[in-house]
Amino acid sequence: MPAAMVGWLGGDIMNPTDYDRVDQALFGYSEGHRQIAASIRLPAADLYRLSAASDLATGTKLGPDESYITGVPLEESKRYALIRTWLAPELPRPGCVWSHVLLLDTRILGSRTNLQDLLQHFRRPQGDFKVYSSAATLRSKATEPVAIDEAELQQAIQDYYSGRPALLSATLDQKAAEGIVTAMWSQQWPRLRAAFAFRTARTERRKSDLVHYDVQLSSPSETEKPGGTSSDWALIAARDAATCHVTDLRRFLWRYGRDIAAARTSYRMLVELFLLGRGHQNIPTEHALRVFRSLADPDDGQILKRDILGIPAASPSLSPPISPIGLLEVLADENAHQIVPAGVVAQRFQDLDRVAIGAVAHFLDLHYDALAPWKNDLENAIVTGADASTLSHSFPQRFLMPVLRARPDLVNLDAATLLSNDQLTELLDIYPATSAEDALASEAVRRDLGAAKNSKLVRRDPERFFKAALNSGAHSEIASAWKSLWPSHAEAIFAAGWPRTERSWSRVALGIAYMEYPRRVGPRAEEWAIIFASLPDDLHGDDRVRLQGYLLRTALDEDSEGTWKLCATVLPELRPVILRGALPDDVYRMLSSDLPRFNTAGYWDINRRVLICLSYLRRKISDPDAEGKLGLSDHDRLILFDGAADEDDSKRPGFWWW
Repeated sequence: MPAAMVGWLGGDIMNPTDYDRVDQALFGYSEGHRQIAASIRLPAADLYRLSAASDLATGTKLGPDESYITGVPLEESKRYALIRTWLAPELPRPGCVWSHVLLLDTRILGSRTNLQDLLQHFRRPQGDFKVYSSAATLRSKATEPVAIDEAELQQAIQDYYSGRPALLSATLDQKAAEGIVTAMWSQQWPRLRAAFAFRTARTERRKSDLVHYDVQLSSPSETEKPGGTSSDWALIAARDAATCHVTDLRRFLWRYGRDIAAARTSYRMLVELFLLGRGHQNIPTEHALRVFRSLADPDDGQILKRDILGIPAASPSLSPPISPIGLLEVLADENAHQIVPAGVVAQRFQDLDRVAIGAVAHFLDLHYDALAPWKNDLENAIVTGADASTLSHSFPQRFLMPVLRARPDLVNLDAATLLSNDQLTELLDIYPATSAEDALASEAVRRDLGAAKNSKLVRRDPERFFKAALNSGAHSEIASAWKSLWPSHAEAIFAAGWPRTERSWSRVALGIAYMEYPRRVGPRAEEWAIIFASLPDDLHGDDRVRLQGYLLRTALDEDSEGTWKLCATVLPELRPVILRGALPDDVYRMLSSDLPRFNTAGYWDINRRVLICLSYLRRKISDPDAEGKLGLSDHDRLILFDGAADEDDSKRPGFWWW
């Protein structure tokens, strides 16, 4: 592309300098109509064509001060001939004319905003023909704007770009007709400019004419045709062409028209695309498909196609891209997908937002076979772009596991609920001893994965799955199959560190109940006392009494210094319940069965049995501080101090742990 045209597309005036040099020629009568002078030697075919185009148009009548302009492409020399023709009554034969020809090259056609300015450079010969033998200098001075009949311009645009000859009204004066054709010509991009043929003479049209003009005036003998139906695209295009300035539409046409082969028939499509894109983030899919189907050759209209597909380019796009789903619709269309360049999907689907990623996943799921050639790129985009909100119940199962296998950060309880048992088991094996396993374990304990699998998971990470069970159990969501596992794994659970990392008394109470109040495993009595001193106390009612009963039994089982500390923690509350006979039945049975039973009357008196146990402990280890915290009556203190002193050692009744 010429550097000047690039500048114009960016919004600057196209002219690279104040002056342009342009070749020229003069045609007139010399033993026939022929070339009189020229600054360049033209091929014979172009000379023949110029001779026909520069001669007086059939049936045209010109006054002494009248002229008309003609524009024709010259195929051999790749130039464009812009011609002004005057009547030459001073020549010996009637109907002789002078025609001044400006031979425009691609530099001129691609570097001028308003081609009407070229008309100021025509000169009717005044007897000296040598001036036409040198290139002319085109000055950049703009001409005065011409008032344009927009209705005529609109009809001409509609006819011409619909593939029909555009006939202007014969009643138009010369300036008005020239204004219309130069407005159309100026709006066009270089490829279209170079192919545009027009003439403003009032002439009879014949099929035998060497040159057929796309736009010309109707002949005086032709009946005026009625105005056609107005089209929005033609109306907008005419208003833009009438300005003869750089506009957004003109930038759009020049950017996207330059590499389209069928430039004329693509004009309407480009204008409509421009109108569709204004103020919109994406263009509709059906219009994108129209572009791809109209420009079926992969090399045709590449700039427009790449911008529609959203492929980054060196220069900014002037068209909004198709939406991600629209792109997938194009890819899935059997008539269009083969013309989408390789690598587009990987480029376009980077950094999509979560809403778009969800939509892409659903579309791919529904059209998986049609989109199979791009499935790897699309699945990678889904995996990379998904977030926690993307993985909902409506998210396609086909992509759930690929996402979760690659994205441990998305493995949470909500995502785990979407998994089948087999999928859940697979991820548990992929993410052992991780935060992802916490979420998976919480879901696993709500299901029965099978006895063997349940036990295997508990053996692998007893504390993690036990905590998951407590989480689910707190909301009554634990599967019954898991409840029977914990007694046999109590030792492993305690060995793994539970309940040192627990967060409340109620959680500990639930865990002890799940393990069915295990005996002689777990923390030592002193550590139990420390644990409970550090945890929030949120336990009430019978559950509180059950936990205290369990801890009392644990303390007495140990028979150590820690026994005093743990008893000092639980007995001040528990003894009043015992004394009132208000123990829940299961707690009474636990203490009645597990406390020492003496060979004397009163084994039913749990309070007395507790105090006697402590009295024997006191003989070995004393802790006055703890004793003071027990809240004992004088009678109770006598039992604590002298519980077995009424008999000598030889007559003292024995006791045993039941």
